[in-house]
Amino acid sequence: MKIPFKYIKYLHLSRLAKYEHQRAWLVREHQADLRLAKDETARQQVLGDMYVDLDLHDEEVDAYLTNKWLARARRQMIPIPARHDEDGNESPFWYQGRYTGEWCLTNQGLTMLRSEIRRERKESYERWTPIATMIIGIIGAITGLISVIQGHGK
Repeated sequence: MKIPFKYIKYLHLSRLAKYEHQRAWLVREHQADLRLAKDETARQQVLGDMYVDLDLHDEEVDAYLTNKWLARARRQMIPIPARHDEDGNESPFWYQGRYTGEWCLTNQGLTMLRSEIRRERKESYERWTPIATMIIGIIGAITGLISVIQGHGK
């Protein structure tokens, strides 16, 4: 079932699922235009338009993912990679979009940031795991002691 692009905002899907649906819709629409193209010039024009639309869409997805992961990193006070190095050269972790002009994390930058967030979360869990284990052990021992005391009274 094809859902028209204008109705996608009413679906209860995750943001990434909506982006995937939008991308599939863009491809289908351009493929339909390709079938209707009469000559090679029209075909090349449709292909060019399709690549521009898909690149713009991919930049929007990259901007969304960048903002999502940067917000998580800021909440956990994880350092964010710099856009430029000391010499002013562009970092391998960032790129500036051709169509939107927004700075987005590259795949390498997203991978690095996600691994730092996971590492920080793991360290946080490791801090509380021994304490939680000890508390559960004490509760178990107290429960056992109470059951033994109640068992001897009968």
